[in-house]
Amino acid sequence: MTPVALFQQRTLQRRDWILYRFRVLSHYMHLETFYVDAAIPEDVSLTPRNHSVRSTLDLSERFHIVFGVELLAAGVLPDGEVLAAENILPETDEFSVSYRIVDVDHQRARVTIEGTFKRATSLEIDYLRSAAHLRVFGVAKEDLPVPYYKQAIGDALSLQLEERENLSFFTYMTALDAMINFQLGDLKEYSEISHCVTRLQLEEKFRLALKRVLNTRDVGAMPLVSRLLTIFGESVDKRNAIAHSLKPITITKLELDEVCFTYIAFQMMVMCGSSDLPELTDYYDLRAVMPRKYRIPLAR
Repeated sequence: MTPVALFQQRTLQRRDWILYRFRVLSHYMHLETFYVDAAIPEDVSLTPRNHSVRSTLDLSERFHIVFGVELLAAGVLPDGEVLAAENILPETDEFSVSYRIVDVDHQRARVTIEGTFKRATSLEIDYLRSAAHLRVFGVAKEDLPVPYYKQAIGDALSLQLEERENLSFFTYMTALDAMINFQLGDLKEYSEISHCVTRLQLEEKFRLALKRVLNTRDVGAMPLVSRLLTIFGESVDKRNAIAHSLKPITITKLELDEVCFTYIAFQMMVMCGSSDLPELTDYYDLRAVMPRKYRIPLAR
């Protein structure tokens, strides 16, 4: 494996951790109350039994995007108790309840949970308020607005998690385009050259942005930069095919990983001011094991 390939592998394995450092995503503790949906026959309303329940938690009032959710605790909230993690009861003297996350709607910030009330009556299920203590990985509305490229990379990641490969790929390229324009934005303030920058092809803009970030004219001699330029050139053709419906195209996981890597590596170089692989590896701790708390949990 070449040094660049090893660097790419390590980077993608730590994607969530690095995006956290970029402040593209954060994790938050969140408490939510809800009432469950359960199909309960009327003739057993006072008979304790096991009931399958389901509920969708709408987190959109607080969150713009939800990448993943970890269920820390869930149960009933006794009457008169304030909403707090320590007041959520997974069992009482009469019954117990257990939940699991089965689906996350990333774009609409909704989480679906399913569970079982054991030895409970339908009256208890109907009238008791339930609550969940969650660790939410996402973007809170209180943290908006952010630069457009950060919003776009968040959208791309959420689409990737939903396995909408073509749209995710296109959005990653949109994030890259926005990031490139952000890096070249000051040049457009000069009327003498602004039209020149505007007319550049996207690949030319990327090369120019890299030269400015790395303060060199010869970016092609740098192994990492050479790899990024190759991926980017191939990705522009695919982006155009998707945008203009030029031909049927199916984006593979490898292609999606490569464009994701291109964005992350470019952002790394912007923040570090270098394309040196050992320096970037040390700066972003790419030899270390990614702490679990930074890994986006998948619905399960």
